Amino acid sequence: MVLTLSPATTFYLKVCTSVLQGLAFLFTIFRLWLRYKIHRLWWEDVWAAIALCSGASGLMGLWIFLKTTGESYMVGVWIYAFAFTCTVWFVRMSLLCSILRIVYSSQRLRRMILAIAVLFALMWAGLIAQKLYKCTTDMSWQSTPQRKDHQLCRLSSSMAAYELFTDITSDAILILTPIRLLWNVKLPRKQRRMILLIFSSNIVMTMLSIFHAVCMLAHITALTSTTTDFESGLSLFICNLLVIVTFSYRKFRRGLRNGDPEATTTESDSEDDDYTAPTRSSSAPQFTTVDLSALTRDKTQSGAVSGMLESGDGGASFASILV
Repeated sequence: MVLTLSPATTFYLKVCTSVLQGLAFLFTIFRLWLRYKIHRLWWEDVWAAIALCSGASGLMGLWIFLKTTGESYMVGVWIYAFAFTCTVWFVRMSLLCSILRIVYSSQRLRRMILAIAVLFALMWAGLIAQKLYKCTTDMSWQSTPQRKDHQLCRLSSSMAAYELFTDITSDAILILTPIRLLWNVKLPRKQRRMILLIFSSNIVMTMLSIFHAVCMLAHITALTSTTTDFESGLSLFICNLLVIVTFSYRKFRRGLRNGDPEATTTESDSEDDDYTAPTRSSSAPQFTTVDLSALTRDKTQSGAVSGMLESGDGGASFASILV
């Protein structure tokens, strides 16, 4: 299918997708800062940081090959071609580690998630290997007299079909695994909320992955690059959705409690089922407040009783105090 866009339209689409990716980068940086601040950095955050670096490299490569020529242009093409694949799969690894954090106490489920992680790594390696093979064995794309925004290393139909297969398989796993956890495992309410967030975000990512793969299979070259940029930015947004939403929810609930003096806290921040509350440092001193007013009253009353007994007022006065 031949679908062409004017250079101006292509440029504006690139600007829009670049803004989307820039916002996703800011969300990721905020997520990492928040996790560090509350002492909650874990493997899911490591993968999010790697995805951030990969996405930033892809955005840099995009504008290098759009605005330069010669060797710089070719470097931008190579960076752009591989950064997208890495970004999307690193985001999937981050989401998988989010599930792993929730089920970490179960050895059986932990082993299952780790096996899925190995499968994801093999799928990612297969995609990188086929891109390397295609772009290094067939160098005709570098000298094809096409418009500059179309002069990219294009995958064959079989390679695009494999990418579609890996996208559907991985996203289906990321969708079905939370469903299984909700169906078979009894989890606290906050953890169930986290699972539902992961489930919902993966549905959006799946639809976008399918649309991108269909554009490649149908050779809709004018949309393939745009969907690539959009999927890269949106995947980073989805990667941070869980942290941002739970953080905002806590802030909102805390604001409601502070605004209503009669409100009672039904959910203690110490009962941290969604892993968004700050951890308490074990080295920090802990202070306990003891109310001594009751002890003072008891001592005063005891002194009064002793004084009456010594003055000879007798049992009547003592009985009046007891009454």
